[in-house]
Amino acid sequence: MTFNLNPDRYPPSDSRVGAPLANTTAEIATRTAVVVGSPEWWLERLLARLVKQLEYARSHWGFYEGRQPLAFASDKFEAAYAGRYRSLPANFMPLVIDAERERLIVQGFRFGGKTESDKAVWRIWQGNDLDAESQIAHEITLAKGVSYTLVTPRAGDVPLITIEDPEQMVVETLPGNRRIRLAALKVWRGDDGYLRAYLYLPDAIYKWRSRETFRSGLSDSSGGHSIGTDGVTGSTSQAMKAAGWVPELPVTEDGVEDFPIPNPIGKVPVVPLLNRPTLEGHGRCEFAPVIGNQNAINFLRFAALVGSDVAVLPQRWAKNLDLEVDGDTGAVKVPFRIGVDNLWTTRRPTSEETAEYADKFPETEFGQFPGATLEPFVRLIQEEVSQMASISRTPYHYLLGTPQSVPPTGESIKSSEAPLVKKVIAEAVHLGEGWEETMRLALIASNQTAKARSDAETMWTDPETRNEGARTDAIIKQYQVGLLPDQFALEQLGYSAQEIERIQMMKAAEKAAEPEESPIEPPDVAEETAPDAV
Repeated sequence: MTFNLNPDRYPPSDSRVGAPLANTTAEIATRTAVVVGSPEWWLERLLARLVKQLEYARSHWGFYEGRQPLAFASDKFEAAYAGRYRSLPANFMPLVIDAERERLIVQGFRFGGKTESDKAVWRIWQGNDLDAESQIAHEITLAKGVSYTLVTPRAGDVPLITIEDPEQMVVETLPGNRRIRLAALKVWRGDDGYLRAYLYLPDAIYKWRSRETFRSGLSDSSGGHSIGTDGVTGSTSQAMKAAGWVPELPVTEDGVEDFPIPNPIGKVPVVPLLNRPTLEGHGRCEFAPVIGNQNAINFLRFAALVGSDVAVLPQRWAKNLDLEVDGDTGAVKVPFRIGVDNLWTTRRPTSEETAEYADKFPETEFGQFPGATLEPFVRLIQEEVSQMASISRTPYHYLLGTPQSVPPTGESIKSSEAPLVKKVIAEAVHLGEGWEETMRLALIASNQTAKARSDAETMWTDPETRNEGARTDAIIKQYQVGLLPDQFALEQLGYSAQEIERIQMMKAAEKAAEPEESPIEPPDVAEETAPDAV
């Protein structure tokens, strides 16, 4: 692929990944082809990967939000009833995601073999509102397979950490070692209609802008292209490549155009948070294995509603009833009006009819057919929900709250949630690695490189549902016999790093406020005179 780049403004580079690049006007040369490992090569390569990743992420996110097709229906059935399906789906996918997401809560980080949470790292976490932002990241990761964090240095000791969507961001890792990130690309549409593409390499950051504008969801008669309101779309990827990219050159204080921008971190500042990662480094949607069950549930519910419309209500019949025909149109007139205040009557036979038929005159009879039952649909839906619970390891009572006269006991709830707890613990391992690498980059960005060690540990809340009274009693007993130190006991009780620090400060303040007790001197004891020896 050849990019339409301005040779007077675009710097050349060699084929080595991360090689020094020219950033002065005198070193700029004309480029006619993409060199392997060059910034434009990475732009082309990662843009193609982004389009592919975007299609996967967008399709699953739409399914997650309830935009689900009418699957398993015949062509005739779909043609007759699909128009009534717009808002029908009973969407179980958020329940599958939320059951796991609500148990993935970060409490702190340990670095350097410390026993307590690192306060400097936690200050960075809190400074970026990651208590809330991490929940958004986990939701995106579980639904789309991956989300990203981007670390950007800024003034002070708290760098900026943002959550990035896989529809706009993509990362490539070293083959054979997905922990080494080679490059990252972010593409989005600005308010001015131009696309921006930021390429992150270990030593530099390149910023490009599309040559032409892209209109959000509209057709541009003036030559601009159309793009979906959510970001880049596969249908416009070819148009974006044809439009070409030009460097977006920032101007320094002395008026010199600086391109590329040096990367002060020295590493690709983008970290993937993967769900159920593969060896190739790709994440997978958490509810993908149960999409078929969800489609079956939607179809069965729709079929049941169609059945309730045409077969559930009892149909009436009449026999030996004279029907009046409209002389002008030939249409049969409706003989009765149905209503609680309407009386159905039939005519009496005439004297001629009575004389002809005697006692065998055909009397008018009425009746009704039995209504169809929807119980088979209900049983099938329950079976699909049961399979969904087993496949996704989501407790059945989360998906279908069947009323019970006797509430489930704590032990039965604990037993039913055991597979979910195991899944959350496994997921926390992968997410924890991503958060630890994010915080290492944040420490480097804040000039605390010595702390950015590899022996880090993410501290999570306990994902298991426990009897709070029994759990507290057990921890207190272990603490009283000296098995647990203060810090560990408080962590096991579920207190966050900030709460533990506050508790310790309050206890220290209470101890300092206590008046010192003056030592009690022992009373003088008169020496006893030894008895005279006999």
